[in-house]
Amino acid sequence: MRFVKRPLNYSLAGVALLLLGAALWPVGGDPSKIQRGDPEARVLELLGRPDQIGSAPFYMAWGLHPICHRVNSGECVREYVYERSRSGCRESWYIGFDSRSNVVSNYRWSAAIGPTFTSR
Repeated sequence: MRFVKRPLNYSLAGVALLLLGAALWPVGGDPSKIQRGDPEARVLELLGRPDQIGSAPFYMAWGLHPICHRVNSGECVREYVYERSRSGCRESWYIGFDSRSNVVSNYRWSAAIGPTFTSR
């Protein structure tokens, strides 16, 4: 009986460590920390590889008001999209870059609540 309890104790301790590690492991960087003018390298360092890379978007956004979109007049030439799912809600972060690979657009789109803008 003593030989059966020891592997069971080790297994339970291993499962507890895995669950604790999964809860504390960061899912990804925080896109709201990205500021206007940050280089592409900082975005990649903070968020990793994007899920999608798009060409110039039709509109750009930044700020605190969710209805504040503006037409892209050529300033944004490329856009990274990071998709995340949290608590049954799918959200996407859109990070736009100018021709010098500096950030010019950064906003979140959530399927549950619509666009939510970040940073200043």
